[in-house]
Amino acid sequence: MKSSVPLPVYILTLLATSCFVSGSSLNRNEDPIEKETEFVKPVMASSLKRKADPMEKETEIVKPMMDEFAEELLKTLENIEEVVDPCPADWSHFSEYCYHASSSPRNQREARSFCQSLGGDLVKITSAEENEFVLYLARKFAGNGKPTWIGLFWHPESVAYYWTDRSVPTYTNWAPDEPNGFAKEPCVEMYTGSTRLPFKANGYWNDVPCTPKYNTVCKKLA
Repeated sequence: MKSSVPLPVYILTLLATSCFVSGSSLNRNEDPIEKETEFVKPVMASSLKRKADPMEKETEIVKPMMDEFAEELLKTLENIEEVVDPCPADWSHFSEYCYHASSSPRNQREARSFCQSLGGDLVKITSAEENEFVLYLARKFAGNGKPTWIGLFWHPESVAYYWTDRSVPTYTNWAPDEPNGFAKEPCVEMYTGSTRLPFKANGYWNDVPCTPKYNTVCKKLA
């Protein structure tokens, strides 16, 4: 016996079946995308983290290097400042002072006035090293063989030698048997051009009258 289904019911059944099938198909099409998205998100996050980690590590390495470089640069600049000559032109630097040697002939009074006009005074020598330096300057820049005036003089009231700043000498380099003139020879020269030993050896001091025309070495603070 044949069963008879009304046409409207049959059509509705077909439409419902079609919608169900289409819906299932859409669900099947969406599932891979969702799954792929769920998979890609952690992968991308992991990749970005891997890229960031080396940068952080590189920053950790580079920062101390940059700090060290900056510190070395500051030290270099400080050294450059120290290397720059603090003395005027035609002056030479030694320790904390500037020195100027002149070969123009002057008596002791003229020599001192000359040094004072330059902002200094006749050289005051306080150590063997400074004595050698003054001798070097005198021979290099006033190398005419003549002695040079230094700032030591006989003070008759005190019956003693003083520097021009009135300080008592703590270092001396008198030639043998010198000084011997005292009030008659109140000024002091340094031998710079003689090689006769021992009495006129280079660098030795000698008391003399203040009238001869000698070389000059001036000294002032740097």
